[in-house]
Amino acid sequence: DNTRSVIRATPHGEIEVEVETIGILDCDSYRTFWTSWDGGHIQVGEGGVVGDRRFMSWLDENQQWDVTAVGVSSGYDVEADWNFPTSQGNF
Repeated sequence: DNTRSVIRATPHGEIEVEVETIGILDCDSYRTFWTSWDGGHIQVGEGGVVGDRRFMSWLDENQQWDVTAVGVSSGYDVEADWNFPTSQGNF
C-alpha cells in the first residue's frame, strides 16, 4: 500500500518534502499525475491538468541547479508498473 510521497533534490538524497498519500494509488488501475518546475519551485498533483489537485510543493530557495531530469520510483523492495504516455506534453 502506498502511504507517502516525497520530493528529493537528488536520488536517495535528503527528503525535502514528505506527505501522507494513503489511497492515492489503485492496484487495479493506472492513475494520472502531473509535475511542474519553474524557478526552483517543484509541484506535484493528481489528474491531467497542471495546477489542479496539488498535493506536494517544494521551493528550492538555493536553486543551485536547473531541472534536467525527473526520476520516479516505488519504495524499496516493492514491485510497481509505471505508464508514461508520450502523446501528451513534452518529455
